[in-house]
Amino acid sequence: MVGKTGAISATLRARRRPRTRSHGSKTAAKRIQASSMISQKSMEGGKCLPKFSTEGPDVLNRSQVKALLAEVSNQQQPPSNEEVDFILKICEGSDEDPDMLERSEVQHAVEAWATYIEQRDMLQATLDEYDTSGSGKLEKDELEKYLKHLNGDMEVSDEEVDWVWRQADVFCDGALTKPGLLMATAAWYIHVDHVQQKQRDAERKKSKMCSIS
Repeated sequence: MVGKTGAISATLRARRRPRTRSHGSKTAAKRIQASSMISQKSMEGGKCLPKFSTEGPDVLNRSQVKALLAEVSNQQQPPSNEEVDFILKICEGSDEDPDMLERSEVQHAVEAWATYIEQRDMLQATLDEYDTSGSGKLEKDELEKYLKHLNGDMEVSDEEVDWVWRQADVFCDGALTKPGLLMATAAWYIHVDHVQQKQRDAERKKSKMCSIS
């Protein structure tokens, strides 16, 4: 699913904004470096496909997807089975077999994976902080507290929590692990951007009406 993988990487990269003016240049440099790294990993992933594919020139099976992601990870922790499931799920696999990845989806899978591994330590720390039940996953009430944190400690509505939950619960198992937390974070920022855009449109419309009158 090109739109979803693109939304994940673009939204999370865009959200690495400087908090203060004194750190702005350093943060901007890191953001540019991260964006460059993800683009490089995407290109590398496309070049690596023939090396891993034994199913044909345009398809990778599940074990080959895992090997590809491990190579993209370089010296970092290789992907777990759950993380491979996550990448296949959001890319929707091939039309014939959800455990296969077609060439057209390789770049998007690698981009989503590069974004994920860049955020993995932060996601684990967030999971540890908000997983008050100690289940190793976030339940819906714990997600609500996390979204409140993202919202500047302002309350979020039940409708907003439900919407983010539907976007993030990629395994449909009623709880969020690190991959789901990544989806939740991206979904929340997409929601905020949408709300802000609607407000800007309403203000522009109101301003035009005032100028006409």
